[in-house]
Amino acid sequence: MLNAIQPVLAPVRESVIIISFNAPLLALLRNSEPRTGLILRQWPAIDSNLSAAQPDYLIINKQHIAADERLDDQPLPVMVYEIENQQQAEHWLKRGASLLESFNCNAILTGPHSPLDNDKDGPMNNQHLACSQP
Repeated sequence: MLNAIQPVLAPVRESVIIISFNAPLLALLRNSEPRTGLILRQWPAIDSNLSAAQPDYLIINKQHIAADERLDDQPLPVMVYEIENQQQAEHWLKRGASLLESFNCNAILTGPHSPLDNDKDGPMNNQHLACSQP
């Protein structure tokens, strides 16, 4: 399986993060892929899953994080997914998220607080955002 995806990933290898709920699979990929992310089903992460997978990122749905919890005190950078708009993007970045995932990137990147507007200061830029297609 890994040999089949290597030619596809080669041109974009440095931009790719292989993500999975499966910690043992990520452990197998550890030496062959540049970066991996463990998608968590609960927060905080279970230490045994982190030890097995040795991911580069923790990935969690925003609904699984308590309202008062910071994300910048975790052992790894945290990606929060299902971000719907600029306000949520800014909220999660201020709480310490390193990366965001959204199905609504256009609204996040082109709204009134667009991170693409170089005249505005803010916590977000397009390096923080992973765009998904439905």
